[in-house]
Amino acid sequence: MLQLRFCPAACVRPQKLILISGVTDITPDTTQDVQHYEKRFKDYLMHQVDLESVYEHVLPGSGSPELTTLHSEGGATVDYIFYSPKRTSTKNQMACKKISEKGLKLLGYLSLLSEDLLWSMNGLPNHIFPSDHLSLVARFQMELDN
Repeated sequence: MLQLRFCPAACVRPQKLILISGVTDITPDTTQDVQHYEKRFKDYLMHQVDLESVYEHVLPGSGSPELTTLHSEGGATVDYIFYSPKRTSTKNQMACKKISEKGLKLLGYLSLLSEDLLWSMNGLPNHIFPSDHLSLVARFQMELDN
């Protein structure tokens, strides 16, 4: 499959393809003013939902990023498991009702892999991982009030 993506025929421009600058060639369209994200949007959406990611997004020890998908351009983290963690609060915080003690306790999760390790298995999908995304699995504990 990898050979098909990078075969020489894929790199040849069809003779009858109409030239549209910035679309059917490799020249970027300079008519549009490239702006940073902050300049394009003047308003931001914020929330008070207390969510935390199951994953650290960096592999312990190596400092390499954890990946959830890998393709020909490289790997990325695009899949997440978010949860509301159980917080412990001080007496002062409980009096002010600023922190809720209800939530989930993370018991464990399935580790993700590094880009180097996934490339050593011929990328994604492969004979071990049949999808182009890795599975995300987490186990939580929820304490119920009686």
